[in-house]
Amino acid sequence: MALWQLGLLVAGGISLIVYLVHASGGSRAAQLASSDDAKARYALDYPDDTAADVLLSDNGQSALLIIEQNAVGLIYAVGDCFLTRRLEQTDIASVSMADNTIALRLKDFTWPGGQLRFAEQNSAKRALKWLSQTGTHHA
Repeated sequence: MALWQLGLLVAGGISLIVYLVHASGGSRAAQLASSDDAKARYALDYPDDTAADVLLSDNGQSALLIIEQNAVGLIYAVGDCFLTRRLEQTDIASVSMADNTIALRLKDFTWPGGQLRFAEQNSAKRALKWLSQTGTHHA
């Protein structure tokens, strides 16, 4: 077999695998449909925590939950899976807001942070307040 034929065969095989992964939903981002979905997803990893309130991002790929033990729960889509964290004040390096977007930086090297965009500025302001007051009483 000539080298160019082998190259075509390899390229075709890789293309087929990428197409099959995409067609089977492997490239689709995970989403939360509702506050109840967010609570249920968070409870899988932190069954002893009780979520009192939930803020969903505008695309449903992330959520913040007020935890009754004065912490904030975070759910963040990473590919077709969710990353969940229980955040206390010592976990947060910085938090800021621009428009309806919260920029969150954590001290956790496994997930240093990301952005959460909310449909309404009021929701973003609530999220900023929650994250800024983590570890204290939430209103």
